[in-house]
Amino acid sequence: MTDLVSEIFVYGGQVRRFVADRLARTVSGLCCCCGLDSDTHSTLCSHCLASLPRIRDACAVCGLSYQSNSQRESWEQHQHQTELYNRCAHCLAHPPCFALCRGAFAYASPIDQLIADYKFNERLDIGAGLSEELGRIMEVYYAGVRQDASGIALDRRGDRAGDKRGDSASAKPCAVMAVPLHPRRFRQRGFDQARLIAQRVAHRLALPNLSDAVARTRHTTPQTEAKTKAERQANLIGAFGVMRKAALNGCEHVVIIDDVVTTTATVSSLTATLLDAGVKRVDVWCLARAERSSKG
Repeated sequence: MTDLVSEIFVYGGQVRRFVADRLARTVSGLCCCCGLDSDTHSTLCSHCLASLPRIRDACAVCGLSYQSNSQRESWEQHQHQTELYNRCAHCLAHPPCFALCRGAFAYASPIDQLIADYKFNERLDIGAGLSEELGRIMEVYYAGVRQDASGIALDRRGDRAGDKRGDSASAKPCAVMAVPLHPRRFRQRGFDQARLIAQRVAHRLALPNLSDAVARTRHTTPQTEAKTKAERQANLIGAFGVMRKAALNGCEHVVIIDDVVTTTATVSSLTATLLDAGVKRVDVWCLARAERSSKG
């Protein structure tokens, strides 16, 4: 009975906050970045939207720029291969279990502060504006229009599935889901920022939102506190579980939604859980893609 009451509290709060989110978007009419009247249907005005940092010349798999500090040397050494496969040297040598990772923005000023305000100060208007842009980019991508880099589908072993341009990479997913938030973290924060992003994206793409099909079954310390790659991986062992396997039946292509992706340790762990449950392909999309640290 206690668990049932807890579930009602959690998801009841989600509904209330989602309604507030919708009202924040439609009623205020102000840009969440500059505070002036928005000239768009979003909570981001066209000027601020155009000035926010983006990732250019990105690897088709990890979504990081070839010219970032961590990629530049490898790009110069393996320029022929990266141009041939549209993948960076790191992804060529160590293919991830997900098919691709994309961010609507680069995790730099002022995006970093905007997302922090969304997560920790409950600035739902910011979440609405950034999520709207993420959904728009995803809609364009899955419609088959390439903007920066065309996707390359990878199977679980990391082998390339399809040709260089990746026809299967633009196929529309079956569903979206948010990276789960542990109930303890939810009670501390008061809302689930990734789930709200997933709700907006699912609505924009007309896809089912299967965020309740998976759960964070073990409370973990924040990944930012882990100093090495080994610590980050150990922190996520057994962190996710499939709660509604029937919901994933026949769902071969799933999109994971998060606010920020840095090392990809969290989304890789969740991807492995989904692949074990029978999903064939997992894409990762986020509000902002941060450059991986050179440590560990």
